[in-house]
Amino acid sequence: MGIYIIGFGISVALLYLSCHVKRKQRGILAIVALLIPCIIASLRANNIGTDTSVYLGEKTTTSLHANNFKEYLDSSWFYVYQYKYVSDYEIAFIGVVYACAKIFGSLSIVKFVVEALMIYPTYFALNKMGKDKYIWFSFLVYYCMIFNSSLNVMRQFIAMAFVLLAFAHAINKEYRRAILIEFIAISFHTSAVLGIAIFALYLFVNNDVPIRGFGFFKSYSRMAVVIFAGLLLIVATNIVVKIMSSVGLSGYIDYISGDVQFLPNQIIARLPIIVLFLVLWKKMQKREPWNRFLFVMLVYDLICSQFASVFSYSGRITWYFIQFEMISLPSFYVNTKKSKLIFAIIVAYLFFYWWFYYVNLNWGETVPFEFY
Repeated sequence: MGIYIIGFGISVALLYLSCHVKRKQRGILAIVALLIPCIIASLRANNIGTDTSVYLGEKTTTSLHANNFKEYLDSSWFYVYQYKYVSDYEIAFIGVVYACAKIFGSLSIVKFVVEALMIYPTYFALNKMGKDKYIWFSFLVYYCMIFNSSLNVMRQFIAMAFVLLAFAHAINKEYRRAILIEFIAISFHTSAVLGIAIFALYLFVNNDVPIRGFGFFKSYSRMAVVIFAGLLLIVATNIVVKIMSSVGLSGYIDYISGDVQFLPNQIIARLPIIVLFLVLWKKMQKREPWNRFLFVMLVYDLICSQFASVFSYSGRITWYFIQFEMISLPSFYVNTKKSKLIFAIIVAYLFFYWWFYYVNLNWGETVPFEFY
């Protein structure tokens, strides 16, 4: 447990320093700061992260024994009463594993590169979105809420990082780059098509033209429509199934096929952030142009978390929305003129979140840390 706390602390401290030095020094400090989580990931034992040995370890071993890429694609291994084939996985991920294994011949290097593909695109995305001034705070959120899970759900978390980067380019109207990066994200994990929907939500919710017929609430009409549509997804999963089939996600239909049950724990876990959002709404509305969109991301995170009642893996889709808390939580602090009370509440929440889920519940089996 200590290696996480020390690593997170040093990385955040270096990122904080990078925000208070000249531009040339900033890049060097940021690179060093972000090397730390990559090194931690590379040094972990194969039993740290549920999927490390099952997927990453097996793919690396298979790569080393294959004479060529075609033979590698045709390879398989036995796991839980069935054979897993390399070709069943997205091409970019298996390509990265194969290339790293062949060039370096080391599983530790493969782990390092895989983590770097999550960390650095996330950093570039936050910079592109103009959130660089408090990027140290964004990465504190990342380390406490996301990092440990990234040691497990590796393909999706790489895809998420590239979705965030594509989003950053899209909001800056750099659409060609955004499309290219989105395709890269999908080539790591097909669930990344959700990035297109997230950008569509951003365009719709951030449009200042209200929808007629909402009376007093017309300024929030678009946000209300989107939230209502999200709530409908819970009771109309058959519609979701049809949408997923049409966009090439039929392999994930089992994740939501069934009756969605109410999960109060998922609401309780997000309640402090929801309360903060509502309490600070007026200040956020004046100073944070993404206020409505960020609230929608929080609500969709909450809505999608209920799908975990159908199948445990279904809850993973929420991570696409959770990552936007790297923007919303620092915004609470910045837009309250750096309130020490708000800062203390957020930091206390983050530390409790990390302890409760990763230490107490042992999500992803990443604590206690063991060296490779």
